Amino acid sequence: MIGLSRRSATAVHKPGRRRSARNGVALVAVIAALAVFTALCHTLAGLAVSSHRQVEHDREQSQTRLLAESGLLRAVAQLKADPQWRGETWTPEFSNENGPAARKATVVIARLMDDASPDVQIRVSARLSLSASDERQIVREFTITEAAGGSTRQDATP
Repeated sequence: MIGLSRRSATAVHKPGRRRSARNGVALVAVIAALAVFTALCHTLAGLAVSSHRQVEHDREQSQTRLLAESGLLRAVAQLKADPQWRGETWTPEFSNENGPAARKATVVIARLMDDASPDVQIRVSARLSLSASDERQIVREFTITEAAGGSTRQDATP
């Protein structure tokens, strides 16, 4: 033999010999570890998607709630300017750094008539349309304790 030692020549697999059982066990262990790792990655990806959806839902609910509060502030300003004001439908514009946003919002502000009370009651209905099939709506009723636009308190949330 040229340049081969006895040791390296015996380490070469010869076609008639059986491989040791350890090689098969190692392969099974590697496949099992890969299966566990894949299942773990799949679970983590599902959790990430679920978390992202929840954050989006919370953000949309917050935007709708803020629209309702903006409607109340708009009602107070309108009552200061005109004590006989009865309400309106307000459509604020959304925009972002890329231009107009695809979302549409409608805020319906109605003055509830109660001639017996000096307080002014306002119902604000805020609707945020995210797409044709997905929208959020919040309805709030407020009592303005001073007709000239003083302090307010929230009475009911139907």
